[in-house]
Amino acid sequence: MLSFALSVIFYLSTWLGWFLTDDGYFRHYREANNMSEPPVLGALLNLMHYHHEAYTFHSGLTDRHVYQSWPWQWLLLGRPVAFYWNGNGNCGAPSCAAEVLLLGTPLLWWSMLPALAALVWFGIARRDWRAFAIGTGVVAGLLPWFYFAVADGRTMFSFYVLPALPFLILAIVYALGAIMTPATGIASGAARTDRQLVGTIVAGVYVLLVALCFAYFHPIFVGQLIPYDDWSARMWLGGRWI
Repeated sequence: MLSFALSVIFYLSTWLGWFLTDDGYFRHYREANNMSEPPVLGALLNLMHYHHEAYTFHSGLTDRHVYQSWPWQWLLLGRPVAFYWNGNGNCGAPSCAAEVLLLGTPLLWWSMLPALAALVWFGIARRDWRAFAIGTGVVAGLLPWFYFAVADGRTMFSFYVLPALPFLILAIVYALGAIMTPATGIASGAARTDRQLVGTIVAGVYVLLVALCFAYFHPIFVGQLIPYDDWSARMWLGGRWI
């Protein structure tokens, strides 16, 4: 019960900016429609209406969209969503580009499927409840979208994966931890084994490569104006990312 209450509190806290404004979408829906709007309860009722309208709209949306994608494409970065594009400005080149592209760091995201496979393997081999707990979060966040994609073909976008994302990151962290430690764990005061040393080096190199990959793609995460050729070089999957 406590965990449920904390979940509600943390979720509502993510709407703090909406609560503190007067011009947010549906922020004063009840007042605008001549209904009572008590100071706190009214805001919560307006937020419930917001969620109801969002669910009603998206659950019946089947129109094609240029940036739509299917659940089996999300972890492969098959079709990211472009939020902003501008080709004007001075970047020191004849042609420039500035884009905000909802694209995960490729090296990190393309590690998720192998990490999930490792999660299943280590979870079964080591009978580790932590692996199954992480896997449950991934399944809960992803599997329903596969059903809706097949059942009614509703319009979906890559950001629908967000509820599962923390568990996908945890799957990578778990896999890195598993390759650094023996199944029996590390005894207090025990000498470091070759496996731990190699595993630590592998994990460290991986994290470094992910950081470098993020730095390379950072300009198209934040809409930085760069030469068009530099922007084009970052479109690794060509038309799927354009």
